[in-house]
Amino acid sequence: MRKRSTLDVDSSEKQFAISERVFRRGVLFLLIVFSSSCGGHISDSSLRSTFSKHEAAFDELRDMFASDTEFTIIARNRIATDALMVSSSPSDLNRVGLAPARFAQYLKLFDMLGLDDGVGRSKAAIWFHSETPSFRNGDSRKGFIYSTLDLEPIVTSLDSYVPMRDRRRGASFSPIKPHWYLFKQLL
Repeated sequence: MRKRSTLDVDSSEKQFAISERVFRRGVLFLLIVFSSSCGGHISDSSLRSTFSKHEAAFDELRDMFASDTEFTIIARNRIATDALMVSSSPSDLNRVGLAPARFAQYLKLFDMLGLDDGVGRSKAAIWFHSETPSFRNGDSRKGFIYSTLDLEPIVTSLDSYVPMRDRRRGASFSPIKPHWYLFKQLL
């Protein structure tokens, strides 16, 4: 039987100590990442406050987007039509027919209303995206929606509600006033 030298013992203890430190740092990193992913949404009360303070601006943005019927999405970094999605660079704005001055109006309203991910259109609704889906918010988002149809499911609070992945891409709604709702959507 071979006798281990002091050098072998010291070396293996050092390797163990290094492995233990790496493991602890990894666990700490994961704890930080996962704890920051909790509560990643803007609160309902904050969204309701924004709406009440800026209702006229929401109506203005709704009317602008409703009149720009050729677009399905207008966001800070992209513009979409039924046939094409492009970046929001000046050359691409011209390519899809959105005047730079008109796009600047959109950006001004996005800033005022806290819309990080712009506006989008579905068959009977305009979606006002306050959040960009990310790891931090569980690949979901919250915002405002204007719809002439009655939406469901209706919940009293989106803060604690977890939408089901079913029709309407997993969206749930909380009424603000007739035709206006908050939404939470899983993507």
